[in-house]
Amino acid sequence: MILEADGRKALNANDNTPTVDACKSLVMRFGSIDLAMLNYNAARPYPACFNNLTEQEKRSEHSRILDRNFTFMKGLIEALDPKYALPFAGAYVLGGKQHTKNPYLGTTTWDECAQYLRGSLSNQSRVICLRENDVFDLDSGAANRPYVPISLQDMESYIENELADIVYEFEEDPAPDLELLSSDLSVASQRMQERSSRFGISLNMKVDIVVDNNLVTVFEGEDG
Repeated sequence: MILEADGRKALNANDNTPTVDACKSLVMRFGSIDLAMLNYNAARPYPACFNNLTEQEKRSEHSRILDRNFTFMKGLIEALDPKYALPFAGAYVLGGKQHTKNPYLGTTTWDECAQYLRGSLSNQSRVICLRENDVFDLDSGAANRPYVPISLQDMESYIENELADIVYEFEEDPAPDLELLSSDLSVASQRMQERSSRFGISLNMKVDIVVDNNLVTVFEGEDG
């Protein structure tokens, strides 16, 4: 979304990360951008939720994904060439029994992203960071109050001492009826095959789901 007011233009990409070509098209269409707000994180299950990876592999993939995202954002900023660039969206942590996955998420703080960008951008875009309720003046280039970096120590303490003990409502739901679940899986598999055939799609894959510690094949394509 491009917002324009009083001669100033701001791009809010939110979770819809543009490509470099899309950024170039936006500049051609709207002209110079004063503020580009871009997502810098990958809020996805990999590698934190993949149990076939070792702890070291998860940490390695975590670092690789961050570097990939930072590098990609650098390209977007250089294509947009905004006066100011704000890394945002996608920062989160997990609570409850899933909190142990936090070190392996494909995310980090915007401070880390900003530090990378300030040391690598080839253009003159100024990278800024804001906290909740901060206001940034595009005319003066100043915020309404000094920026306070995120404290990793405070964040880790909050996770361990508060978030880790959370029990979410869905965890107290009763276990599913396994016979009904098996029946539903069978119906879903049949419908998937019918729909694939209707659209002329050949699915070369096999889908297995563990149900009550038993491996159940819910779909098997033509070639298995």
